[in-house]
Amino acid sequence: MLLRGTDLALQKLGIVLIASLVFVTILLRPQINEHIPRLRLGKDSQKSASRPVPYNPYPDYNSAAWKKKWTGSYKSCVGPDGALLDPKNEDTAMKGYRWNQSEFPSPIFGSYEAWNLDRDLCVDPSSRYGAYGYEAKTQEDVASRMPKNWEVVNWDALQRACLERNHGRYNMLNLEPKKFTLHKQQTQQVKHELKNKRHRKTRLPRFHPRTAVILRSTIEMKYTTNDIHNIRAMVMELSLLSGAEYEVILLIDAKDETLPDSMDNVAMDSLREQYLPEELRGLAVFFNTKLLEDWYPTIDVHQAMYQYFQPMQIFSQLHQQYDFIWQFEMDARYTGHLYHLLEQATAFAKHQPRQHLWERNSYFYIPVVHGTWDEFNNMVDQSMVDHPAIWGPVPVEGLNVSKKTHFPPPMPTVEIDTSNWGVGEEADVITWLPQINPANTGWPMRDMIYKFTQGPDTPRRASPVAMSRLSARVLRMMHTDLAERGLGLGSEMSPTSWALYYGLKSVQIPQPVYHAQEWNPQELNRRANSGEPGAISAGSDSIWTWDMHHDILKNMTYMFDSEYSGRLYQAWLGNGDADEALYRDALAPETYPRVLGTLTRGRIIGLGSMGLAMAQNVQRYLQTTESQLRFWNRTASRGAPLESLGAIGCESIAQLVAECDLIFISTSDDAALNSVLDQILAVKDIDGKLFVDTTTVHPNMTKETSEKLKKRDASLVAAPVFGATPAAESGTVLMAMGGPSQAIDKITPFVKDVIARDVMIVSDQPEKATLLKTLGNFIVAGAMEIVGEAHVLAEKSDLGTDMLEKLLELNFGMMYSSSKRMTQGVYIPKEGQAPQSSLNLGIKDVQHGISYANDVGARLKVAEVALENMVRAKEFSDAHGGRPLDSSSGYGIIRQDAGLDFENTFVKERDSGKEDGSSQ
Repeated sequence: MLLRGTDLALQKLGIVLIASLVFVTILLRPQINEHIPRLRLGKDSQKSASRPVPYNPYPDYNSAAWKKKWTGSYKSCVGPDGALLDPKNEDTAMKGYRWNQSEFPSPIFGSYEAWNLDRDLCVDPSSRYGAYGYEAKTQEDVASRMPKNWEVVNWDALQRACLERNHGRYNMLNLEPKKFTLHKQQTQQVKHELKNKRHRKTRLPRFHPRTAVILRSTIEMKYTTNDIHNIRAMVMELSLLSGAEYEVILLIDAKDETLPDSMDNVAMDSLREQYLPEELRGLAVFFNTKLLEDWYPTIDVHQAMYQYFQPMQIFSQLHQQYDFIWQFEMDARYTGHLYHLLEQATAFAKHQPRQHLWERNSYFYIPVVHGTWDEFNNMVDQSMVDHPAIWGPVPVEGLNVSKKTHFPPPMPTVEIDTSNWGVGEEADVITWLPQINPANTGWPMRDMIYKFTQGPDTPRRASPVAMSRLSARVLRMMHTDLAERGLGLGSEMSPTSWALYYGLKSVQIPQPVYHAQEWNPQELNRRANSGEPGAISAGSDSIWTWDMHHDILKNMTYMFDSEYSGRLYQAWLGNGDADEALYRDALAPETYPRVLGTLTRGRIIGLGSMGLAMAQNVQRYLQTTESQLRFWNRTASRGAPLESLGAIGCESIAQLVAECDLIFISTSDDAALNSVLDQILAVKDIDGKLFVDTTTVHPNMTKETSEKLKKRDASLVAAPVFGATPAAESGTVLMAMGGPSQAIDKITPFVKDVIARDVMIVSDQPEKATLLKTLGNFIVAGAMEIVGEAHVLAEKSDLGTDMLEKLLELNFGMMYSSSKRMTQGVYIPKEGQAPQSSLNLGIKDVQHGISYANDVGARLKVAEVALENMVRAKEFSDAHGGRPLDSSSGYGIIRQDAGLDFENTFVKERDSGKEDGSSQ
């Protein structure tokens, strides 16, 4: 099989965790492709690499060294074809290619070397998943010995049989039958044994710990072929080939669906048959909102977005045979060997000393800046001289950390410790991203604090993205404090904070993270690791301050709404350029391209800055009618302000469309709207539904959208708005509507004096409304160009901008507001502040106007000049670390062309801390 250079780049990039709740199409960065030679892999190549060979990361089971460490004997387990498994057998094992990758680009964060992750393994989909049923175009690349019918394989039974064969390796005293639901009454059947003993070194062989690997899912989940291949790989590589060291579980949220008693076998079988493919049914454990309420009546918050670990805590209570639990999302992908990944992460965490561990955890490790891992450790140690460090448990009011449960350090202070405390100690919490103090950041979940008497002053730590490994010990502590005292924190703060309170070991893995763009390492370090020693990423300019650093976060290979990882994974799968439509076959429905959408009782509204503001106004209006907004958004945390107003979050666009008749859409651009539309059209029945699109898109896009919906007996009203975010927040935007008159009449009560101060009825053709919006954007862009040039002339001629601005105020109406955006520094917002109107969206809007004019034989010359300056302003932004700029920032380019600085006097004095800056 011929693989292009870009294909090999994707194989390499696949050797990192690829996780994203929303995958967005972007262009592959060219500098990767430049490093990859064209290679041919396969037996027919003159210059081929060897054929893929089984990858065997397992220890030398039953060797003298292994027996010296572990109790019992390893016994091979039976695989899906009924034969004993052998990790060296190429028919049943994952395979890979060996490749010298010395010239391959380095990740921007993390490294392979720091935790001995194999960086020389390359895989393609066939070698990665061929043993698990993946069918390549050429059958010679597919494993030959596989079940004729994968669907009837009982993976749960194979895991149980494997554990029975290897029972001598594990402490079977705590072995409990798997509970298929999380009903509280089952706790009576569980023998509770405390496991809070301190780490003690021993030379005697000991029982091997057992670890559950939980995949989080919902009953709405439609399992794709790629999902199935991934789950098979997890069971084979983690459980069956290791002799039951791991066990794979599907933890399924049934939401408000009533669950049968777990002892009712007939009803349970029916439930599994309804929602799961046959081969996965035995792996499932179900829970719903009612069960969470039964377990935790002391708190009224049970949604996954806010209390993600509640079902994990309960699962651990009911299954105390597991010493540790890894948790992954269904859309996480690792294209290397899963056993190798988790074992290396565990070994790295175990080796980390406690000294300055919390402080190291807060950093993004950047090898090109920080050096080797040892050099990085030394740097952190040196930086903490004369700075307070966390050493042992951090007290918090309302939490009784008794002598039985907390784990004090061996020495009273970190400065005098020479014990290497922590080295060889298992970590209670392992995360894949930094662990930071969120209290003073702009991270949206930072103040989700439940019943702690210190309120926002409660000590806490957060690690965004909830996928992690937790010990049974920390889960038990979280459970007890929530069940008995009602103490809780937002999802991604919970495990790290409980480790902080009880003095447990918590470690961040410096996983390799790639990025869509090249970065200046020092600039990247400045933004990713801002702050003083001991308070890295803990201020308002933290990388976790939402919307401030999305140019970094959204283009990483590991982030919940990455705009990069999905593109790589799709292309690795062989889906060409990975256009939006191609995502469906490989990934779960919720991992389609970028969508910003929320829904009321019958409306979707995007949760960008404009969409969120409009959605809040709709919800306030609905409260007066005793109704509720229902919403869905790509980034779930952006819905927090809506939920605080009583709105209800939903799981998918499909659910919203199925349940509602009137649906508002607000996305960022044409591509986003198109991806939303694809998901809407995938819903089986949309007859009679009315869609209202507030997105500013090309008029032709509106026309195409209307025609597609009309073919499905649905209607579209285009309803773009005039005004920036402040106007949206105050409900004073102007809205233009185009569409059927009856549809407009139905929409108006939710718009007039709710979202908009007024409504213009443009035409019965939806595209005419977006054309009017396009012309309005042209007028605004032209006005800003003219006003910017006038201001520069006034400044250069010593007339002064104050006098010009007074003229604009008295005689030129709208141009006065454009003037204020320049003289008051709006064109280049203060560091940490979002622009009123995004430069990127402004460029898109002006491009639409120029394009449409060309289509009809006209020309917008002023728009062309404005566009050129806006594009150059974008280059200025990129050169300054992606600093967000307003759509009026072309003014800075006009200044530069006249020999002035991009920043005017007001901006310079504002950014230097003087708030009384002149507007000159």
